[in-house]
Amino acid sequence: TINNTQTENDRGSIEIMAASFISESERKSAELVAEGGNPIFLRKMNWTHRPNRSASMDLIMADSTAFFILRNGKKLLRGHLYDLQELQSVISTACWMRFKGTEVSISGDQEAIDDLLAVIRTNIQRIYHNFPQSKWPQVDIRPESRNRSTTPDVIIKDPISIFLDVYNAACSFLDVEYSHTFVQLLAAKGIADVITDRSFELSLDELSGLDLDTEDSSRLMPVILALKYDGHFKSIHIDQTYKHALMALVEVAECNKTIEKWTFTNVSNAEGFSEFVAALGRNKEASTKHMIINPTA
Repeated sequence: TINNTQTENDRGSIEIMAASFISESERKSAELVAEGGNPIFLRKMNWTHRPNRSASMDLIMADSTAFFILRNGKKLLRGHLYDLQELQSVISTACWMRFKGTEVSISGDQEAIDDLLAVIRTNIQRIYHNFPQSKWPQVDIRPESRNRSTTPDVIIKDPISIFLDVYNAACSFLDVEYSHTFVQLLAAKGIADVITDRSFELSLDELSGLDLDTEDSSRLMPVILALKYDGHFKSIHIDQTYKHALMALVEVAECNKTIEKWTFTNVSNAEGFSEFVAALGRNKEASTKHMIINPTA
């Protein structure tokens, strides 16, 4: 059940539980698991992981995008809003979430449940802002008055901020270190591009701030997830020293509707280009007009 005590804070999260109900060791354990933001603490949450397997946990903690189920400070289960498929609350004292492979139900008084729903829906909007409606989690809140009261306000943000919100969530989802340098460079570039009214270009090279590795694509993957449905960047430059970048961007080529120009430099062979071109061909809404390939000097 969820305790009535709720405290809102300036980051848009809430804490649902009187501090006396959580031991200091539990709080520290939960905070060690946190991936950013102010956590939500809940007690005795029933959850189901795979069919016909359920248990009562001591504690659940959520940051802005991820939920963690803990017992005695040990993380047992993690669910991320990138994996959320359905959010439902058909009675006022409970909500149910279906992630890929995991189902979670939470019960409590209506005020606490509605506050939790509002937080979850706000963060869904942050992540899925530019996604096609078919890719959004299904939401069923009843009655309609509760649906309206838990619906977040429309986000009014510049495109770079929206992209960086998705990048941040993708880092959390993939457990990849967030690059402050990459974010700072993009934020500064976004301001400059708005002032000069230039087409926006993203470069994935040694100057990107991502600290790329020639053999490891992990630092690129949050960028790839953020680019799939991005509506901001119109030009992508890739240094083929990082050969995995082209293969990783196949998903972007299949989904993105706004990229008009792809530039590849330091190309030593054609490895991966056939898959990339085929992905562009499968994307019936692609805007690509130019693809430039510069071989290694």
